[in-house]
Amino acid sequence: MFNVFEIYVCGLLVSGPLPVLAYFRLSKNERDQVSPLLIAWFLLRFIADAVSYIAHQNHQDLRHIYYFEQVTVCIEFTLMMLYFVKLKNWNHQLMRWILVIIPLLIYLFEIFLGSPATDFGELLLTAYFLVIALLLLSLMFQPTKWEKGQLIIIWSFFVYHAFFVIFGVIQTDMRTSSNLMHLIYPFFWLGIVGFNTFFAYFLWNLKSNEVRNLLKHEQT
Repeated sequence: MFNVFEIYVCGLLVSGPLPVLAYFRLSKNERDQVSPLLIAWFLLRFIADAVSYIAHQNHQDLRHIYYFEQVTVCIEFTLMMLYFVKLKNWNHQLMRWILVIIPLLIYLFEIFLGSPATDFGELLLTAYFLVIALLLLSLMFQPTKWEKGQLIIIWSFFVYHAFFVIFGVIQTDMRTSSNLMHLIYPFFWLGIVGFNTFFAYFLWNLKSNEVRNLLKHEQT
């Protein structure tokens, strides 16, 4: 019989690679319509879940797992910053470098001045979800600037990150309280699995003319 932990992990490991597989199902021209930064983001999250599960199964020190998870969150944060910069066409502006370096600065602050072994990266997680949610929200103040397909992508990533701000805030409490973890984590788990499935479905249907015409071509 599967225990609850194995069911959670199974859901993450099954749904995690779906967007990546759907992306590589597309032809080269169709792939050009979706930023590789987003696919790298999905792939990194899947790898992080897989490595964490293997480490748990091999009874690795939990502190090493938490440090690894913080590194992957920092990279996820950076990938989303790069995606925002790409949408804003700030590739040759100082703001690009300022935004990209923010995740690293927060990560280093928490490592050297915080207590990552006890707060489980709460500052980094909260800052990541909050900052990305606010940046994506700012894009929606100019809805006419984006094609409908891009708005779908922006909205979906905004909703995901805005929802998980709560996860960042209560991360430490959840990790230190099994009762709270059992009560609240299922909602976050459903959010992750649901988002993975939604985006995979979105990419899977990219071949249809209806969806393809919604997307604005992005230069990779």
